[in-house]
Amino acid sequence: MATITVGIYIEEVFYLKSNLKLSYRRRLSLLQAGIPTVFAVSSVVGCFFPAGNVMIDFVCSVYFGFGLHALLVLMVNYYGGQTQLLRRFEGRYVQTNTGPFCCCCFCLPSFKMTNTVYVTSTRFLQKQLPSIMVRNIPSSIHTTHRLIL
Repeated sequence: MATITVGIYIEEVFYLKSNLKLSYRRRLSLLQAGIPTVFAVSSVVGCFFPAGNVMIDFVCSVYFGFGLHALLVLMVNYYGGQTQLLRRFEGRYVQTNTGPFCCCCFCLPSFKMTNTVYVTSTRFLQKQLPSIMVRNIPSSIHTTHRLIL
């Protein structure tokens, strides 16, 4: 399965290289498209070297953080910058109860998109996710090696 994922990623590299002319967008798209490949290859490595579980989790978390950042930068780039994005969504409500996991949470609020909301919600939360994933490493060490921390 990991071999198929690597093959699909190589095909995406050739496709994006021939169809995206801007190198900035191409580089960020390749970074984002590599997320499943990194997860698949690191899972195979984890199967053969179970003692490296902590390092593999760390690599996956860091790469996922970079991929999430690339997604948000690409989104802003495709709209023409942060001011154009905010102008486009000005006065519109953004819903937080979207699928696949939060669609049943009717208590989650929807909010108007403003500059303050954009900076606090997307930028701050995007930077928090990798740090939360990295904070799980001590619990992985404790579980793997049965150490009392």
